[in-house]
Amino acid sequence: MLALVQEESRRRKFQEQRTGGFHVDDPEHGTGRRLLHTASFWGHLPLVSLLLDLGADPRQRDSMVTKFTPLDEAARGGEPQCCQCTARGGSSVYS
Repeated sequence: MLALVQEESRRRKFQEQRTGGFHVDDPEHGTGRRLLHTASFWGHLPLVSLLLDLGADPRQRDSMVTKFTPLDEAARGGEPQCCQCTARGGSSVYS
């Protein structure tokens, strides 16, 4: 278990260095929405898959009154494929 935590920490640090401190789970100021929330709502399956593969956490809730997760947003947007991808937590769009 410790090895998994250390590996995740190394992966996240590498991602932050590569992107100048930005991480895919950085929330939008004020709403707490993340990129995964928006991509899920609009049904952008390739982007949803990419964000999940880059480490976006599908369990994150926004900080608005609704406290929606990306899965909630995909369901609200009416995109069953995005719902499935988000519920699985990623994997390839093409599998």
